[in-house]
Amino acid sequence: MEDDDLVEMANGDLEFLQLLREAMPREASMSIQATQWTIDPQDSCPLFARFPFEIRQEIFSYALSEHDSHFDIHGQPRVGFPIPEPKWLVCDLPENTSKPMPEHSSLENIDLDYYSPREKPIRELFRECPFWLRPGTSATRFQHTSILRTCRRIFLEARDLLMKNATLRIFYDADLTNLRIDARPSVHSRQRMTRYTANRLTSLEVYYNQDLLETDFLERFDTNKNLLCVEDLRITLRKNDWRDGSETFGLQLTPYGDGRDDEDDDWQLMQDHMALEEEHRQGRAPIPPIPYTRRESNNGELTWGESLSMIPNLKRFTMDFEYSEDQFERLKELAEWAQRVWMFRLGGKMKGYYLSAKDNPVKVYSWRGLTPHMGATIICFDEDCPQKSLDSDPDDSGDSDEDSSEMCCIETYKRMGYGFGPRMYTFTVTWTARKLKPEDGDDPTILGTDELQAQWLEVYRDSLAP
Repeated sequence: MEDDDLVEMANGDLEFLQLLREAMPREASMSIQATQWTIDPQDSCPLFARFPFEIRQEIFSYALSEHDSHFDIHGQPRVGFPIPEPKWLVCDLPENTSKPMPEHSSLENIDLDYYSPREKPIRELFRECPFWLRPGTSATRFQHTSILRTCRRIFLEARDLLMKNATLRIFYDADLTNLRIDARPSVHSRQRMTRYTANRLTSLEVYYNQDLLETDFLERFDTNKNLLCVEDLRITLRKNDWRDGSETFGLQLTPYGDGRDDEDDDWQLMQDHMALEEEHRQGRAPIPPIPYTRRESNNGELTWGESLSMIPNLKRFTMDFEYSEDQFERLKELAEWAQRVWMFRLGGKMKGYYLSAKDNPVKVYSWRGLTPHMGATIICFDEDCPQKSLDSDPDDSGDSDEDSSEMCCIETYKRMGYGFGPRMYTFTVTWTARKLKPEDGDDPTILGTDELQAQWLEVYRDSLAP
């Protein structure tokens, strides 16, 4: 009887059916085994006698929530830094201002030895402070699972919460050192999980660079089926993730049209799309508000915005736009335009819905970066510096000519030698699923449940998710 599932998977291919029989585990899956368990209802236990199922779920969910650890199993700091986590001076940004409150941004009372116990050449700090290091990324996330081993009834009631509360965090591209080897796409591929687990892991957090996002976002993730069951997707563009030239031309990103400016273009696509917005100010904007054009011009390829319709279970989408203070106005302009204008039709199980950030305010917070976050331009820590920015060489040891620099800039170079970087800003925009209205019409290019697989078939034996 258990072979019926395998026959269906093999689709009539007898040779493939034999391979499946040999590859599958011999034992039945945990779900099948659980149906044959003898379970003590434990009616005398206060947890079950006094608390309803909904309250127990809250208790189990809290017990299985994610935690951060800055240490490995041997008790050593996970980041190659003198302390487990720098003091980022994180603060929410007051409304209508680019400057955080002085008590959050001032370095006057911060001991130079806090970030690094001794001044080092900047090139050495670049090696010690990887580009991916930012608030919340140095820790390893884990869940305590001991509650699942207390009894069978708790196991069955709480089992799914283990996956529901977990967020896969993937760092994509070459800025990774071996310190984040546990967060590469190949490690978190759903093909390494059982189907039961893969079907219930619905939250994905991706640190991605702009070039990959704009060229083959869907193809890279679809290879390992990492988007199949995702309901909550978060993409973060860090300072070093933006396209080369962003420091000169400003930050540019659009999900519409061809999805990006060509290398030889004048970086006008986003500005052109922002101008088109004026046409929709008088009434309800179409969805999408600006047409996609890459599909027709590039052999069916989709822009990254159009690719969201290929994620069959997507209900929530978040983007973090991050940069240093020298691009604050452009970052703010991009985030506010994205929140106000960007909308995306959904497909698969969510066909008939679209993503909108309306009524979801942009969240902004500020934090103190590290020396590598300076990039190609040195940003003086003094807000009133008469020569606010200076050209820099990443291999510079930190020495500067006092005759050509203000004293505050010399202090900046000194602090950089101890690991201090520029003031950083993160703008967060969140889109949530809304039902389409009849006047929005239908898009025949959006695939539905018949065309988009929404989960893996769970078979008798606990197979991986190929």
